Amino acid sequence: MKFNPKVSIVIPVYNGSNFLAEAIESALGQTYDNLEILVINDGSNDEGKTESIAMSYGDSICYYRKENGGVSTALNMAIEKMSGDYLSWLSHDDLYSSDKVLKQVEALQALDEPSKHVVFSDYSLFNVDTRVTRRVKLESSNPVGFRGRLLVNSDVHGCTMLIPREAFRVCGHFNPELKATQDYDMWFRLGQEYTFIHVPENLVTGRVHAEQLGTRVPWRVSENIRLRKQWIDEIDPEEVMAFTGKSECLSFAEIGKELARKCYFNLAAKCAERSFVASARLKLQETPRIVAFLVSGYSYGIAVSVYRALKRLV
Repeated sequence: MKFNPKVSIVIPVYNGSNFLAEAIESALGQTYDNLEILVINDGSNDEGKTESIAMSYGDSICYYRKENGGVSTALNMAIEKMSGDYLSWLSHDDLYSSDKVLKQVEALQALDEPSKHVVFSDYSLFNVDTRVTRRVKLESSNPVGFRGRLLVNSDVHGCTMLIPREAFRVCGHFNPELKATQDYDMWFRLGQEYTFIHVPENLVTGRVHAEQLGTRVPWRVSENIRLRKQWIDEIDPEEVMAFTGKSECLSFAEIGKELARKCYFNLAAKCAERSFVASARLKLQETPRIVAFLVSGYSYGIAVSVYRALKRLV
């Protein structure tokens, strides 16, 4: 039996008249035919420009307007309104390759249980100011370690994903309280129940420009730190071990070292704590190796992190 699920391409938009038409055109230009396109206007206040563009497409899209509440609320409305089996998020300033959905449906078709998987892909970033395009080629890794990857890297692009609609019933909707990390919060929750599969093809072009919401949220760094602190407490040892290929103790040490290199010293301290706890629980003699691994190359900052972690343990 042919695998031909209906896919809902969801375009949330706020004051997006500059790029919206191109996004809609890239959705309409998909080679996969079992589609619907939802444009959710999140209370734009640009004198009707965004609404005019969306409505010009008539019945070829489903258009909804709501009061402004942030991208999470727009995505959540789309989840309630969509009739498809899978959701594909397209930011109003990004573009899909014409075969984005087709390639990802084909990837799902090759799996034993397509409905238990989320697929994502490589992408390109186009800088509007410099006119330079940079390809982001993600390193394929053990799917079990996907949430470990999220702890360290922020290189997974939400618009490259194809997500079963049922996943939002199982894992919940986007958190409207989060203004800068609502996407990664969702991916982490999904990763507890669903397997993420990487399609190593460039299927999305993301624009980089000064008007992007993520660049204008002043508390995005603190929100990011709070979220990752929670993740470090919640993540299973098997997940970090699958991500690094090392023991539990050294896995948390490696992640802590990488976070310290990015100047997230409080997060590094929490990782160090989990590393030392694992070493003590398993009665391993890895503590000297862990300390050496952490301290090498990151003297002051990581030393402070290690000290704080030890202080809590002793």
